[in-house]
Amino acid sequence: MNTQRLIKPFQQIDARVRVSPMAVGHGAQPDEPGVRVTVAQDARGSFIDIRADYQRVMDIHVLDVDVSARQLLLRVEDWGMRLTDSGDDQSPLFLVGHDALSLYVMALPPACGVQTVEQAGVLLQPHAARDAQRN
Repeated sequence: MNTQRLIKPFQQIDARVRVSPMAVGHGAQPDEPGVRVTVAQDARGSFIDIRADYQRVMDIHVLDVDVSARQLLLRVEDWGMRLTDSGDDQSPLFLVGHDALSLYVMALPPACGVQTVEQAGVLLQPHAARDAQRN
């Protein structure tokens, strides 16, 4: 897994990222993703902390970057979550970005079909807001 290629997209949204293994004994259970993505703090400020179960996670990709919105869409290739019996891709997806005050990360529903930051934003809107936009 080449985590170095994650640095530039995170820099584009003014964020830092660190990828490290999950602590021994804290690996993922079979029915949960082999990755934990959180916001952490150090002496330099907030950063995205990705803890991966390297026995499960094959790779981590940035699917899309929206520099003006300061957001990116992250996809984790996890052999344990990849395909369901129905053939749906259950790879974990995360929307990472900045709001007015801080850095955030949001997990998206599995098999939601999202490929861009814009699609993730629409998916995360309350139903009433989505319905109002359609009318």
